[in-house]
Amino acid sequence: MVLSCVLLGACANRDDYTAATTRADLEAVGLTEAEADCVVRRMEARFGIRRLSAREEPTRLEREEMDRLLEACLG
Repeated sequence: MVLSCVLLGACANRDDYTAATTRADLEAVGLTEAEADCVVRRMEARFGIRRLSAREEPTRLEREEMDRLLEACLG
């Protein structure tokens, strides 16, 4: 759940999304470097930089997709 909040918070963040900041945030909550890289790569491929930089809350479908993405990267 914490990971979803960190990741989905990127969509509502006041600053534009950056891969480096998101990787650092993920590692700060306990992901390995490889896991964080997997999540960031898949997020960018699935949602795109524009959506990740949006200043609005993620939709229910986006949250569900994020859960599947996390499962794929974290096993």
